Amino acid sequence: MRKIISLLAAAAALTVATPAAAAVTLQTGGTVTGATGVAVNGMLYDVEFRDGTCGAVFGGCDQPSDFTFNTQAAGDAAVAALISQVLNGINGPIRGLVGCDSTCQILLPTSRDSAEYVSGSGAINYGGAVGLPVGWQAATFGLVASYDLAGSNYLTFAKFTATGVAAPAAVPEPATWALMLLGFGGIGFAMRKQRKPVLQIA
Repeated sequence: MRKIISLLAAAAALTVATPAAAAVTLQTGGTVTGATGVAVNGMLYDVEFRDGTCGAVFGGCDQPSDFTFNTQAAGDAAVAALISQVLNGINGPIRGLVGCDSTCQILLPTSRDSAEYVSGSGAINYGGAVGLPVGWQAATFGLVASYDLAGSNYLTFAKFTATGVAAPAAVPEPATWALMLLGFGGIGFAMRKQRKPVLQIA
């Protein structure tokens, strides 16, 4: 029984790991303008928060090649990474967003639905409004392609650019190392207890 418990402890220790490094936010005059090193599906991306029209920010905004992520699922993964690695750690203002004291949204276009509309993934913050989720949440959006976000203080684009660098492999945190050592110690103890004495004949 002890051996089984020890093996389970070691297995649990080996399965816990976290990213080796977090994304780095970029700031100008105290305002966050983007981030570097955002890991999405094993690759690193740089992100820039931009105002303007979809066409101006995304090179026409009318071809699949204009978007870094071309499916809703890929866009959702990028937004999830943006929230966990960047947005949840920001305390100050974000370019294009005035404080998020009311609802604000970061938009990541993934497709042009028609001649008029663009859609994609997004991160929304309800500004602590009563009855709504607190902090950044994943969302979807639809927007008139010609709409200029420079005229809004609650919308901004997130433009992802691939760096061509693979994300670092996940490595254990110090607390996980301690758990791993404890697990290996448990395995060693269990094996030692099972060892039978050797009889020597004189």
